[in-house]
Amino acid sequence: MRLPDNARLVEYGVDWITLTAKDRANQESLRKQGELVLNRELSAGDDVSAFRWKGYEGWTTGSCEVATRPDSTMVRLHGATAQESWWECFQEAQNCTRIDFQLTYYLVEETVDHLLARAWRAAQRAKLHGKPIEWHYRRDRKKGNTLELGRRPSEQFGRLYDKGKETKLDHYAGCARLEVEYKGDKAWSKVNQLSGPNSAHNVIAHCVCQFFRERGVVCQLPATFDTCKDMFDLKRHRVDRYLEWLHSSVRPGVLRAVDKRGLSATLEALGLTKLLLGQEASKLE
Repeated sequence: MRLPDNARLVEYGVDWITLTAKDRANQESLRKQGELVLNRELSAGDDVSAFRWKGYEGWTTGSCEVATRPDSTMVRLHGATAQESWWECFQEAQNCTRIDFQLTYYLVEETVDHLLARAWRAAQRAKLHGKPIEWHYRRDRKKGNTLELGRRPSEQFGRLYDKGKETKLDHYAGCARLEVEYKGDKAWSKVNQLSGPNSAHNVIAHCVCQFFRERGVVCQLPATFDTCKDMFDLKRHRVDRYLEWLHSSVRPGVLRAVDKRGLSATLEALGLTKLLLGQEASKLE
């Protein structure tokens, strides 16, 4: 089966990455780089909590984990954080144990449920190396249906699902996500094929399209990308969350400072005095 010709590719890139380092110098470099990402998440209003996994101990914001154990340091990123920060963390890592590539299409006419049903029928007929492929069709009314291709413990595993229902975000409504998860040696091989943070068009898209094509689902990569629903919307969403955090957590303290020390002293402490003076000067001009 084929994705509709008028399906628009609206997002692509790295959706998950797990990086590790074992040498002492590399452990320290990877930890510091991971903490920079963690602090950016905190500044954007995310909460931090303790994290423990397979002997690692550290901190998580839900989309960024930075943790250590005696023999290794680990940084794990997913979602928009992986999309934005995987490259800078990869520069300090010695191994990649998992990386996910994704393409997200907005379906102009067909519903995601109908596309999934067609892909499911195609997967039942598909053969890889002369053998039927392994598949599992998961139904979920709340999070949307998911077609899984391959075995989850294997080095590569794919899924096709309704990104709108999975995230409950308006800008993903009507979007189908094609995702391939690579682990072990396959993950390290794939991440080393990437020449930079913007290499998704010529590497990631090719890998995802090839994986699904071999399993009966054909998706053509457009020459241009529709940016009206892409990561800019996700970044705007993150800023909105930060503004909500400012209103609920910071505003009460700022108002107390204004009451006790005055507006000028509070603005100076926030570093906003020069900014406001600059805006007033531009109005006079």
